[in-house]
Order: sequence, then structure tokens, then C-alpha cells
Amino acid sequence: ILYYVYMGLLAVFCTNAINILAGINGLEAGQSLVISASIIVFNLVELEGDCRDDHVFSLYFMIPFFFTTLGLLYHN
Repeated sequence: ILYYVYMGLLAVFCTNAINILAGINGLEAGQSLVISASIIVFNLVELEGDCRDDHVFSLYFMIPFFFTTLGLLYHN
């Protein structure tokens, strides 16, 4: 049960950490890129575990998000 509390707090922390930097060009996208890269690495490491389908589902969303954010940083 502590895992779910921790993950909920982590999700709130990540969104608030991005909102603090609102208005500063590139920092929000850069921070989102680092967070999404770490989530992608975590999902790739955990693919061999019991919750494989959940990690694949997460990768379906995080990989496009990572590359669109990378494109935003390139053109910003």
C-alpha cells in the first residue's frame, strides 16, 4: 500500500515541479524530457517482471511524448 502512496506523491511532485518553472522557455520541456526518459528507462528495466502489460502500456504513451517534447525543444 505504501507503493501506491509513494507513486501518487511522485506524480503530484512531478506536475508541481513543472508548474513552478512556467514561463521560462525550454525549462518546462527540458524537465519533461528528463522525467519521461527516466520513466521510459524504468519501464524497459521492468519489462521482465510480473506487470509486463502495464509497462508496455506506459511505453505506448511515454515514447511518443518523449519524441514530441524533443521536437519542441529543437524548434523552440
